[in-house]
Amino acid sequence: MPTMRRGSGARHCLRLGAAGVLLAVALPGAAQQPAAAVPEKKYGDIEVTITAEGGKTVKSCTVHAKTQQASLARGEIVRRIPRVPAGRLAVTADAQVGQGWFRPAARYVGVTDTAVAADKLEKVVVVLRPVASINDYCSTCHPEPGQRVPPGQIARDVHVSGRELGPRYLAQVKKHNETVARLEKEGKPHNHPVPLEEREVVVDGRKVKKPFYTCESCHTLHLDLGFTDYARAPFRNKSDLCVACHF
Repeated sequence: MPTMRRGSGARHCLRLGAAGVLLAVALPGAAQQPAAAVPEKKYGDIEVTITAEGGKTVKSCTVHAKTQQASLARGEIVRRIPRVPAGRLAVTADAQVGQGWFRPAARYVGVTDTAVAADKLEKVVVVLRPVASINDYCSTCHPEPGQRVPPGQIARDVHVSGRELGPRYLAQVKKHNETVARLEKEGKPHNHPVPLEEREVVVDGRKVKKPFYTCESCHTLHLDLGFTDYARAPFRNKSDLCVACHF
C-alpha cells in the first residue's frame, strides 16, 4: 500500500469538498435560496404654497421634494407635486425675489420638514428668506463637525466649503461644467454641473467679485439624485464629483 504524506489526505479531502460544492452549485436543479422580496415603493402628493418674507414678489422659484422638483413662474405661489416618495422629507424652495424698482432680484431659500403618507395629499407652506451665503444657511441645520447636531438632522461632511476657488481649481470646474453642458446638448448621459457662488470681497482696498465653492457645489438642496446624502454624484470610486475640482 503506498504511503501518504502527513496532511496530504486532509488537503485532498478539502479539494474534493470544494469541488463538490462547486459541482452542486453548477448542477441543474440544485437548491436555490429564494430571492428576498423587494418592498413596494409608496408615494403621495404634496401641495406647496410659497411666500416670501416681507411680502415681496417671487419672480421665479424651484421646489425640491425628495426625487421630484417643480418650477413656478412669476406670480405662481401654489403647485401640486405628484408621486413624492412616502416618508419624512424636507421640501425646499429656491427663488429669485424682487427687491423693488431698478434693483436686482435677490436669492431667497426656504425649507419645511414634513411627512408624506402613501396615496395622500400633504399641504405645506414654505417661507422664503434672503440668503446672502448658502453655506451659512445650510449650517443652521447641518453644523460643522464637532458642533451639536439638531435632532433628525445630518452633520456636515468633513470637506471644507465656503472658500475661494483657486485658479487651477477654477479652470478644472469650468472644464467639467462645459463637458456637462456639451453632453446634455448632445442628448448623451452626463453628470451634474458644479455650481459656484460669486461673492464680493475686498482686494487691495477695492471690491471685486470672486468665485467660491460651497455646500451646494457638492450637494443638492434636498433633491435626491440617487446618491448618498443628496450628493450631486457618488463621493466614492473617483467620481466626477471629485475630479470636477481635483485632478
